[in-house]
Amino acid sequence: GFFTKAVVAARFPTCTARRIMEGLFGRNLSADERAVAESEGRRVVGSNFRYRDLVKAIVTSAEYRRVR
Repeated sequence: GFFTKAVVAARFPTCTARRIMEGLFGRNLSADERAVAESEGRRVVGSNFRYRDLVKAIVTSAEYRRVR
């Protein structure tokens, strides 16, 4: 019902950000990196879920620069 949709909608952006970061990093994320993924996921909601904006935010982050 409505509650399930709301929970899934809230988790979708953060899950997507986490999965993208794991793919780019080539490994599971640390706790600090997961926090960044959650933050970026929430931020992408403000950009109408634009995938490109999410990827750009990740690859320009300090965490990504440390890994690469």
